[in-house]
Amino acid sequence: QWYQRRVVITAGRMDFSKFSAPDFDIKDWVNTSLETEQNTNALIMKLQLIMQEVNASLETTTTSLINDIPRVVSEVNALYNESQLLKNQMSIIKSDINKVVKDTSDSMSTVVKLDKVKDKMHCTIQKLKQADNWSLLNDEIDELFEDQEDLVALSEKLAVMRNSLAALTNLPDYEERSDRFNNLSNKLEAIISPKLIAALNSHDKAAVKTYYDIFKDMNREDEFFNYYYRTHRTNVNRILAAVQQDDVETWLPQVYEKILDVYTTERQWCRDIFPNYEVVTVTLLTHSLINTDISHDVNNFIADSDVPFDAIVALAAIVNRFLHRIDKEISSDLEGYDPLISAVVAPYTKHFLTYGDKLKTSLLRYINTLSTRMKRTSVDTVREVESSCKKLTNRVYDAVVTCLKLTNGNVLSDVIAVLEFYFGLFTEKLSSLKKEKSTDCDSALIPLL
Repeated sequence: QWYQRRVVITAGRMDFSKFSAPDFDIKDWVNTSLETEQNTNALIMKLQLIMQEVNASLETTTTSLINDIPRVVSEVNALYNESQLLKNQMSIIKSDINKVVKDTSDSMSTVVKLDKVKDKMHCTIQKLKQADNWSLLNDEIDELFEDQEDLVALSEKLAVMRNSLAALTNLPDYEERSDRFNNLSNKLEAIISPKLIAALNSHDKAAVKTYYDIFKDMNREDEFFNYYYRTHRTNVNRILAAVQQDDVETWLPQVYEKILDVYTTERQWCRDIFPNYEVVTVTLLTHSLINTDISHDVNNFIADSDVPFDAIVALAAIVNRFLHRIDKEISSDLEGYDPLISAVVAPYTKHFLTYGDKLKTSLLRYINTLSTRMKRTSVDTVREVESSCKKLTNRVYDAVVTCLKLTNGNVLSDVIAVLEFYFGLFTEKLSSLKKEKSTDCDSALIPLL
C-alpha cells in the first residue's frame, strides 16, 4: 500500500499532455521516461493508474450522454412543432397580403391618377409664378435701363427673365414675350459694345472680364468673341500697314513676327479672363491671318517676278520658318490648330499647286543659259559639258526637294513630266553638239552620250 500511494503521487507529477499531441511518438516518450524513471514497474503502474482514471472519466461522460438523449429528443420535437406552426402562420400572412393587393389594386390606380394631377397642378403653379415674375422683371428692367448704371444687375435680370421665358413656352403670347426678351438683350448689347471695344483697346482686364460675364449671362458668348476678334483684327491690320512698304520678300517675315507677338501678348493677357484662353488666342491668330492683304500682295509679287518659280521658292522658305515657329508655340492637339495652318498656307496654295507649270518655265529659261557650245579644244568642250551636267543635276535635285516641301509630293507627277521634257531638251542640245563636233573633226569624235 505504501508503494502504491507513492506511485499515485508520482503519477500526478508526470506530464501526460504529450499523449494528446498529433505528432506523439511512443518510442521517444518511452525512452525519455526511462531516462528519468529508473524503476520500470513504477512507470507501468503510473500508466495503469492513468488508464483507470481515463476509463472512469469516459464511463461517467458516456452515462451522462445516455441520460441526456431523451431530453435532447424532446427539445428537437418541440422545435419541429414550433417550426410547423411558424410555417402555417406565414402561409396565412401570405394569403392575407395577396388579398390586400387584390382588394387595393383599384385604389392604387386612383392614387396614381391623383399623383399625376398633383404634378400638373404643381407645374401650373410654377408657370403662374413665372408669369407673375415676368411682369415684375419687366418693370424692374425698365427702371434699370433708364439709369444704365448697373449693367451687371441688368444682365442678371435678363438671365432670370430667360429662365422664366423657358417655362412659358405654351402660353399664347410666348412669341411676344420672346421678342421682348430679344429686344432687351439687343438693347443691353448696344449699350455695352462701345464700352467693350474701348476696354479691349486699352487692355482693361477687369472691365473686359465684367463684360464677358455679362455676355455669358445673356447666352451671347459668340457675340462677345466677335467683338474681340474684330477689335484686335483692326489693330493687327494697323500694325501690318506700317510694315508693308517694301517688296513682299522683305516685309512678309516682319508681318509674321508681328502677328506672333500679338498672339504671345494676348495669350498672356487672356489667361485670367477666358477659361479656354488658348483656343481663343489661336482663333484670334487665325482671324488675323485671314483678314490681311497677304494674298493680294503675294499674287502681285509672283506675277511681277521675272522668275515666278524662284519667287515661290523664296516665299515658301519664309512660310516654312513661320510654320516652324507656330509648331514651337502651339500644340497640334489644340482645338483651332488645323484652321490656323490652313489660314497660313491659303495665300500660297494655288501657287504651290501650279508648281509644275512654273518649274517648266523656269527650267526652260535655265536650260538656255547652259553653255554647250563647241570650244577650241576637245578637252575644253568636255569640261563645259561636264559643268552643265552638274548644274543640271543640282537644279533637278533642288526642284524635287522643293516640291516635297511645298506640296508634300502632291504634284510630284507633274514635276516628273516636266523633268522628262527638260532632259529631252538637254539631250537634243548635246546631240547637236556631237554633230557639230563630228563635222569639224571627223578624226576626234567626242562621245557625249
